[in-house]
Amino acid sequence: MGSVAGPCGCVQSLKRFWGSLKHEWLLYAPQPTRAGMKQDVADYIRYYNLDSGHPSNGGMSPVRYEQLSFRKVSGFA
Repeated sequence: MGSVAGPCGCVQSLKRFWGSLKHEWLLYAPQPTRAGMKQDVADYIRYYNLDSGHPSNGGMSPVRYEQLSFRKVSGFA
């Protein structure tokens, strides 16, 4: 069976996120404890969603892109 992708290429988005987490963050940050690792992952998720620009979103962060998309669809300004 093949994989089932949701709308907007969800599988590709998840692969990109985990690849970015591994190659941009975890390989360069020392992880001496489990608590340190959990904190680093939480920090990266926050950065990835709120601060980092993505080419597929016109350079906007995922959260900003979703906010603007919601306004366009709903008509709220």
